[in-house]
Amino acid sequence: MNLRRPRALSAVLGLAAAIAGGAAGAGESVGRLDFDLPSPGWQLVTTSEHPLRYQSGVDIPLFTKLYALRARGAVPKALLIVTSTSGSARGRTQWVTERCPDPRPNYFAADFDSNKLTRVRECIVVNPGFVAAKYFANADPLLLAMKEAGLSLPASAYSLRVTVGTDGGSFARVHLIAAPSFVGVRQGVVAAPDSFGVATELVAWGEALHAAVKDSMRLGGRLNLPPIEFKDQ
Repeated sequence: MNLRRPRALSAVLGLAAAIAGGAAGAGESVGRLDFDLPSPGWQLVTTSEHPLRYQSGVDIPLFTKLYALRARGAVPKALLIVTSTSGSARGRTQWVTERCPDPRPNYFAADFDSNKLTRVRECIVVNPGFVAAKYFANADPLLLAMKEAGLSLPASAYSLRVTVGTDGGSFARVHLIAAPSFVGVRQGVVAAPDSFGVATELVAWGEALHAAVKDSMRLGGRLNLPPIEFKDQ
């Protein structure tokens, strides 16, 4: 399947509107996923819809919402990007995209052998040296939405990302971009045999997110996000 970059279809919620409307409330929904935001301080920045195209020519709508945890300045303390299909496809899916990157020193990645298969995709990526400017293209709708809302990308951050694609065509991606004060899982224990030099607290949080996203595929779309906490809270 060929995953296109997002095209924002809905209006961007600007900074003034965010202040007037207050924080995004509990009971959020993106595609097939239902979840509660981690705290009242999170605000919805933008919503977008774009197609997830299968090699057979079938398109399934893919939905994305970007949330920000504001700080005192223009750089948010964290960004949460949630992407999901609303349903699945007929027949078994053959995945040709969403491959998991290889791990390397100070960069944790685990694909659970899904790179060897075509019917599923599973990936955890934990990157403590994330450079947001390299990840987001200048024309990326999410980046444009942030600028409209008066937000700036962090110069460096932690990036924790999970993708899950099932053999029925359901897909979900949850991506947390957090300030270095993010604590992950305090005294976290890692299931993976090698953390590749990444702090175990961060890898353990990535593994907890992976379990939550997988469970959401089985439990009617209910996503129970791990706690998102910071040292300066």
